[in-house]
Amino acid sequence: MYSPLQDVLHTNASPSDAEREGIRHLLEGPQAELADLTEEIFRLQLLIDDASRKRSQLKQFIDAHLALLSPARRLPDDIVREIFLVSLPSRRNPTISVDEAPHLLCQICRSWRFIALMTPRLWARIHIVVPPQARIPRLTELVAAWLSRSGSLPLKISMVFSRISETTCDVAPLLSVLMAVSRRWQDMQVTTPICGPGFPLESLSIEDVPMLQTMAITSDREPLQFGVGAPAPALAKLMFLAATRLQSISLPASTVLLHSPITWGRLKHLMIARHRGDRLTYDCARQILAQCMTLETAI
Repeated sequence: MYSPLQDVLHTNASPSDAEREGIRHLLEGPQAELADLTEEIFRLQLLIDDASRKRSQLKQFIDAHLALLSPARRLPDDIVREIFLVSLPSRRNPTISVDEAPHLLCQICRSWRFIALMTPRLWARIHIVVPPQARIPRLTELVAAWLSRSGSLPLKISMVFSRISETTCDVAPLLSVLMAVSRRWQDMQVTTPICGPGFPLESLSIEDVPMLQTMAITSDREPLQFGVGAPAPALAKLMFLAATRLQSISLPASTVLLHSPITWGRLKHLMIARHRGDRLTYDCARQILAQCMTLETAI
């Protein structure tokens, strides 16, 4: 747009009274046009907003009906189950998290939730991360619910402590839930500081673990011992380690291993982990290996 004051626009010049009056007269037309355009934009914006709302409603209507035509809705339940099983972590047990299977699968739709809850194989593996003491009761409830969905299948369970859990954390209630299904233990990996009066696993017998094939017990906080302050290591008290199907075992290094109930002659895989506060002597290791007649790997 042409302005007779083009030379002084965007400068610090001060117009005279006559020039000020001329500017007011010059702007009468543009200001009126601006008002008209502002009103027109407002009117058009209302039309655009209304059209956008109708478009959104129409798209939702179409998408809702197209979803009924989705090929996934026609998949047989057994195929859906196989897809669910493939979605589980392959290199570790699944965690109790809404961000991964199987819990994630329960959030997609009602029918898939039903299929997931009715598929025991989805719940036959679990990785438990022990939280601070205040959250253990809730975790215990979640673990119990998880295991109840696994039917009668053999179980693979791993349990570790989070970095923020207390060193005096009492995991006895959680271990009790796991022990309630001990007859279905197949692969067990338990990391636990022994605290409180006694060690719950001591009450298990051979008859309580008829399916146990792999057992790993580690303690990353204190030397593995029978209760706080007691000198006798808990390993010597774990009678279930004589399980007839037990073929793979991982335990902390300790001279008490020689006196544990383990039937060394049945083992195929043996791992003895180094642990602060205790060690395995050469003579003890030699006596143990001498009994391992079917051993395939030893670490």
